[in-house]
Amino acid sequence: MKTGARRERDPRSRVLLCVIFITTVSLFRSWPTLVLATGLGLGAAAWAGLTPARLVWRLLWVIPFSAAMVLTLPLVTPGEPLGAWAIGPLHMVVTREGLVLAGFLGVRVLTCALAVLALAASTPVPSLLWALEALRVPRLLVVLPAMTLRYIDVLRDEARRLARSRRSRCYRPGRHLWDRNTLRTAAQTIGALFLRAQDRSERIYWSMLSRGYSIHRSVRRPAPYARADLLQITLVAAAALALLIIDHQARGV
Repeated sequence: MKTGARRERDPRSRVLLCVIFITTVSLFRSWPTLVLATGLGLGAAAWAGLTPARLVWRLLWVIPFSAAMVLTLPLVTPGEPLGAWAIGPLHMVVTREGLVLAGFLGVRVLTCALAVLALAASTPVPSLLWALEALRVPRLLVVLPAMTLRYIDVLRDEARRLARSRRSRCYRPGRHLWDRNTLRTAAQTIGALFLRAQDRSERIYWSMLSRGYSIHRSVRRPAPYARADLLQITLVAAAALALLIIDHQARGV
């Protein structure tokens, strides 16, 4: 080990910082503090090495899960109507208060997603899973994402085999995506993919059990936090408390 080499940050401290940040953002009720938190989230993503293109690409996989909830708020929140239309027996009204609430929650979700993406980009998956175990997260909640990440490679491998098998049989795709031949082939491929992946995953699981795998295995005892990590957590917690006080005063409560 080289003398003077920079010590790698404890992954537990990164997880705790992410939790503090998300919890604080979830308690914000005013726009100024939320915009400030969004700027901090963008800074954390840039520090983690996420380029704008990579950041946008990853957000495209995260935001749609909350888009449905956000988009329905202008239709279900009472307030000053801005527009109305009817689709058959369904009468929908968009309110100003609903749009403001939807925008606020949308920015909040974006900010929390930035923090999670920064954590995932700056921490290797094994270190992140170990940190969750060391922080006493329920074992099942750690094993499930770990197995999911491993079986994604199984699905990818099986998909490559199916594609190679189709090419060896001189398969010709349809003229476009909605062609009947293309849709039929896609449906058959998805069904065969999951059946073959399930069979292979069972073989992998039994192989793991035969080698002594257990979900209740003990976790190696974590080392005490370094002073730098404790100082960083303390400073971030104090900054979060200060932002909550500012947010409380900004609401005029």
